[in-house]
Amino acid sequence: MRDRVEHWGDLTAEPGGVDYIEIEVAGLPALWAVPKESAEDRVVLSFHGGGFVSGSIYTHRKLFGHLAKAIGARALITDYRGTPVHSHPVPLEDTTAAYRWLLDQGIDAKHVAVAGDSSGGGLAISTMLRARELDLPTAAALMLMSPWVDMTVSADTYESNRETEAFFYQEVVAALAAMYLAGGDPKDPLASPLHADLAGSTSSPSSSTPSRWRQAARPRPTTQSAGSPRGCDPSSASTMPPTRPAPSEASQSRSIDEPRCCGRASVGPQPATARLVDA
Repeated sequence: MRDRVEHWGDLTAEPGGVDYIEIEVAGLPALWAVPKESAEDRVVLSFHGGGFVSGSIYTHRKLFGHLAKAIGARALITDYRGTPVHSHPVPLEDTTAAYRWLLDQGIDAKHVAVAGDSSGGGLAISTMLRARELDLPTAAALMLMSPWVDMTVSADTYESNRETEAFFYQEVVAALAAMYLAGGDPKDPLASPLHADLAGSTSSPSSSTPSRWRQAARPRPTTQSAGSPRGCDPSSASTMPPTRPAPSEASQSRSIDEPRCCGRASVGPQPATARLVDA
């Protein structure tokens, strides 16, 4: 499985115009994805998926590079320790440490969006829940791509979609969840944010209520994943508004509250070990 996952990125074209810089964040590997002319003061904190057992900052480098380029902001792609060696709450501790590190660099939480796919999407929500517990300012928005939010593995679509499912059969997901929980409660809100009170999990006033979240997370015939907290619509995800206009709007004036772009964005204070990665 790990060998297969390492080639995920082969299916994705390079975003182009994006520099990658290897750094260390809270003792773990990380990558800055820096699009040319991107805003310096806005960051997409990005967590990769892989069922907590696989995936890396490199398998998801292009995905988050494309996202950063589309938004016009830097992306910080951080790693976390996973199963089978480390179970919950270790991955959450690592992503929370990465979020705290980003705030320590002087980035305003209101200028941060947290993005993730699959297990990384679940961690994106749990990181904000943990930040709330620690009285840290929460990010402006979450962008969730098919987030894994329920460790009970009890959705009826496991059975109704079984004949068309390519890999994530109920027994497969149950085994991944068991490794992650290591005997813990599958309804622990920090492990299964489907069961959490999401009030205040982002600084956006449109953060959802628990009842709306659970209603949106119920699988529908064409959608198996939970949606984003903004409006709880599984067909859309919440993210920061673009910090630069679309090409067709390039001739239009910028809004007064839009940060200026300044040629090539700097990456802010970095450890001496930072180095440029060939894209």
